[in-house]
Amino acid sequence: AAAAAVRGTPSPFSDVYLYQRAGQMLMRSQLDAYDEQLHEKNGRYGTFDLKTRATAAVRIDLENVDEHEKYTLDRLTGQNNSYEREFFDMAKSLFLKYNLQARIGEMDGIFVAYHTTRRLLGFEYLSREEIDYYVYGSTEYGDVMYDHMIKLLQALLQHVLDDVGRHVPLRCVLHAARNGTHIDLMAEEMPTDEGWKDWSAATAAVHAATKTISSPKTRTFSPPHNRIKLNDAAARQSSEYRYQVRHRVHHYRMNVAVRLNGADQTRPYNYHPAKHELTVEYVIAKMKEFDADNVCEDYLDM
Repeated sequence: AAAAAVRGTPSPFSDVYLYQRAGQMLMRSQLDAYDEQLHEKNGRYGTFDLKTRATAAVRIDLENVDEHEKYTLDRLTGQNNSYEREFFDMAKSLFLKYNLQARIGEMDGIFVAYHTTRRLLGFEYLSREEIDYYVYGSTEYGDVMYDHMIKLLQALLQHVLDDVGRHVPLRCVLHAARNGTHIDLMAEEMPTDEGWKDWSAATAAVHAATKTISSPKTRTFSPPHNRIKLNDAAARQSSEYRYQVRHRVHHYRMNVAVRLNGADQTRPYNYHPAKHELTVEYVIAKMKEFDADNVCEDYLDM
């Protein structure tokens, strides 16, 4: 009662989600916080995400976090002890993830708290447009790439369903190649998953009310020729590997190519919708299946 009487004390509420539909795919985003001023300012829902960000000293040396209790942020710029360093690291490693979360949830932005294990060192609010600028260069280009990413994911998942069928629950793991040329999807059958059931009827009302993104167009190019390396026999028998893989796993690889006015793009480029025609082409290949006794290295490295 005493806490509730304090002016400005946030009131607790149950989990709140926003759903977005892309073709046959339904996405859910949990909403953390709401501010009426944001709703009045830009006409969105007025929601934003809450993020905590440990300082560089803590992130780099997790085994000795107690030694960095006195680490502080006391300057705007500089390689260490600065907000510039924290922002730079966050932009490189997390802004794409934050941007996708904000877009799926139709959020205005994110509220970040910088901290050590003992102290809060500062706060910063980043609008979705600002994150767009650092990730894509502009919100306009961010909209285009978000649309393509959702279409690619939908096409990949639809390919898996068409191949395996809808009668078996699947646990899917996605992994992007370091060189950016392809994405691996491992779909492990989970026949003993008692929590799985057909939710089509339960989500019909949600599908009808959610934002829709059009289905992807057909795109093709030369399929990849890749070989899968398997772990040695001793490694495959380890308890760690047997714990990770228990049933049959289906392996798919999606190769992606980006073209600007018909030319392949392998480096950063400037995009202007009035001057450029951007296309994303893909091919999906079925790789070799495996199970607990024949584990694929790519799966264990994810």
